[in-house]
Amino acid sequence: MHKTTFLFFWLLLQVQAQSGLPLVKGFEKADFTHPDQQEYQRSWVVNQRSIVLDIYFDNPQTNAEELQQINAFIAQIDTWDNQFCQQFKTDIQSGTKNMVRDYFEFHSELINGKSDQFLKMTRLKRIGIFPNSPEYYAVFDYSLDPEQTDYLLVITVDKNGKILSITIES
Repeated sequence: MHKTTFLFFWLLLQVQAQSGLPLVKGFEKADFTHPDQQEYQRSWVVNQRSIVLDIYFDNPQTNAEELQQINAFIAQIDTWDNQFCQQFKTDIQSGTKNMVRDYFEFHSELINGKSDQFLKMTRLKRIGIFPNSPEYYAVFDYSLDPEQTDYLLVITVDKNGKILSITIES
């Protein structure tokens, strides 16, 4: 590592340490005290697949409790991804009309109408964390092959991973 780069990151860690803010896993180099930056993005691995993880702050001032909550949320992402994929299976097999079933039926030609193929092909692509949002805490974006469809199966959750809504978006 270049000496100047090392010095920059050392100073950044000192600023965060002095501010009393905990580091966020995967975002150790992010300066959450910078008033002009409200969006942070990283590549992330969930269940052995690469995704994009974003954190968006509506308020430029954050605090230790908020960052600790983000850490706790991030620690559960793999578990929630597994639960949501199981929910997809349940929704498809239920026979009742729901967003997952609509998404499945809309893409039936792409997956030859087979639910097991749909479940294998539907992958988490992105997670957005919105710690200041009054409506939801995070958004999980799932998609089939992005080269063949622009549509996403979007799950909004609270800070405990409870599903608030499932929608289809493009």
